[in-house]
Amino acid sequence: MRTLLYAHNCSRARHDIMELQTPHRDKRNAYYHYRKAIHFYDRIGITKVELMAAGFGPVRWPQFGFDIKRRFHKERLRRILKDANYTPLPADPMDLFAPDVAFTRRKRDLIGLKALEELGQVAEPISMYLDLNDQRQRRVLDERGIL
Repeated sequence: MRTLLYAHNCSRARHDIMELQTPHRDKRNAYYHYRKAIHFYDRIGITKVELMAAGFGPVRWPQFGFDIKRRFHKERLRRILKDANYTPLPADPMDLFAPDVAFTRRKRDLIGLKALEELGQVAEPISMYLDLNDQRQRRVLDERGIL
């Protein structure tokens, strides 16, 4: 389910539930649906997409350009990365960009995905966002063939 909001030139989409049942996973259904949704948002001028990531979401959504919104979660991610000897680490946790973390690999070790998976083990869902005006986020969408 998604909610589209239009008010004073501030168009947003909020994804309340975006999950595929087990038999339909790994068939690129989610990618197809997501790609269509992002093209639709871009075409009609929706620039902000927000969601609450739970379960595997904190690992999956950064791979589709979403970044972490709250400082608390970025601080926790920074601690996890520091404990894993991830470098370079920005001094300000808000400078961490979740898509960059997701695609970080050290040899064969998926250090970034493991850190995001650990972050996802917190009790509450993690607030994430996609800003279609943000060049870093658009770059991820372009590189993944979404835009």
